[in-house]
Amino acid sequence: MCLYKQSNNLPLAYKNTKIAYLSEDQLNAITQEFMDYYDKSDKNYRKKRGRYWIAFLFLKHSGARLNEVLSIDDNTDIDFRNSGSGY
Repeated sequence: MCLYKQSNNLPLAYKNTKIAYLSEDQLNAITQEFMDYYDKSDKNYRKKRGRYWIAFLFLKHSGARLNEVLSIDDNTDIDFRNSGSGY
């Protein structure tokens, strides 16, 4: 599926730019690579790689932009008490 950007605010080079999306197979391959990267980490890198894994999952499932995901502060932006997750 491809969409075309239609905006008067974009420079001429970006107007009507074709956006290519990942196929389901490509997305599954990237997901598997992230899982393997996290699972193969030793204890010294597990927390850092876990953050990469969570950021990837946010991007994959939320449709948020990268800067939106990276600016999430888990201490203030996520309500674990009322989330219904049991934490």
